[in-house]
Amino acid sequence: MKVFISYAHTPGDTPIAQYLAARLNDIGIETWLDEAKLRGGDLLQATIEKAIVDSNAGLFIISPSWLERQWTAFELNQFDKLDPRVVRRIPVLRSAHERLSLPPPLVKMTCVTWLEEDGDGDARFWQVYCALTDTEPGPSADWTTRGRTLSKSSARIPAPPPPRRPASTIRPSLRCDRAAQWSVVDDLATQGSNEIIVVPGLVGQAHEHFVERIQRLLRMDPPRSVIAINWPTRPRSAEEFREALATALNVSPDSLAEEMGARLTHSNLVLLHPCVRSLFMDPGLVAYYTEWLPRLLDECRAQKQLKCVQPVEWTEDAGIAGQLLTWLRFRGSTDDEDAHSHAEQLIGQIKTKAASSLRVIRLHDLENVTADDLGEFCDLMNLTTHQKTWLLERIDARSARTALEIFKAIDDYLPDARSLT
Repeated sequence: MKVFISYAHTPGDTPIAQYLAARLNDIGIETWLDEAKLRGGDLLQATIEKAIVDSNAGLFIISPSWLERQWTAFELNQFDKLDPRVVRRIPVLRSAHERLSLPPPLVKMTCVTWLEEDGDGDARFWQVYCALTDTEPGPSADWTTRGRTLSKSSARIPAPPPPRRPASTIRPSLRCDRAAQWSVVDDLATQGSNEIIVVPGLVGQAHEHFVERIQRLLRMDPPRSVIAINWPTRPRSAEEFREALATALNVSPDSLAEEMGARLTHSNLVLLHPCVRSLFMDPGLVAYYTEWLPRLLDECRAQKQLKCVQPVEWTEDAGIAGQLLTWLRFRGSTDDEDAHSHAEQLIGQIKTKAASSLRVIRLHDLENVTADDLGEFCDLMNLTTHQKTWLLERIDARSARTALEIFKAIDDYLPDARSLT
């Protein structure tokens, strides 16, 4: 058997590729690893193409870096030309499945999950071995022992990549307040329908903070992938919106329906959209939600659910037209109407025009954090009375009033508050 190993040349991915190559070679499975096989003067593309054609299987070390590399995309494309019933493909995930945007050829493949914080190299090697040899892995409690006993000469086997402690990316303030809105989002996550979830509120109410909470803390049952959509320049047509979606999903616009269909075959998909704060004369944005996105859902024949999150923010001063937020100004509305009225009217229009396949849910407005909210948060964080008093004094001393300011103060001061005895 010959195995081609596809990986990104990064400090996190190279060691695991070297480890797997060494262990597979040790038990008689030949591997092709570029650093061990390529010689000076080789024609890179031709050499890789030949190595893939000569392989019985492809082992893909999938990380965010792997997904961004042109050469790994080229390697996967070459494997896609081969019959998967003859040439096996084994994705090895270095991040949680829902955090990776797998390309279509690998979406339906069973993966081996070897997270960066997982140090059990023997168990993961056993899973890879079983995948390559079409062997049933057996009870998970036996994987470590079985993987260890596969080695013929442990002296030649490098140590597995050391586990990395997962970075604490969850800001403490994400757990503060927003109970009314969060309970609705949490409930919608389990419903068998497609929704546009509108997150409305006044400027300063930390819309992005709530979207980040969805991204980081929304429960993964049922399984879902969460993708942030980015449009530095807001799209103006159906083609531009499709291009923005395709970029976020790491595919070409022509493959967008196929990619979404593949994702929505096995799990839900949550799309997080940029907060809309200006350009309220925008029929394109309305058409995106009421015509173009529903049409795309029909194209991809989704079996699971699509959830779209759209933050909506307005200012108090109706005279600052450049900062007003809405989606589309009603025909005949005047410039002296307040921004809140514009937003409410236009959210209503989106709901009225919504397709039956993609309904609109408007959450309660995001509001200021109260003293009771802060007290409840301190209890949730298990702070002592002394720590709680100190933290609340720091927030008050900063004159934090809006939710955005309070959340920033919590993240700044909570580590110090916890250190107090």
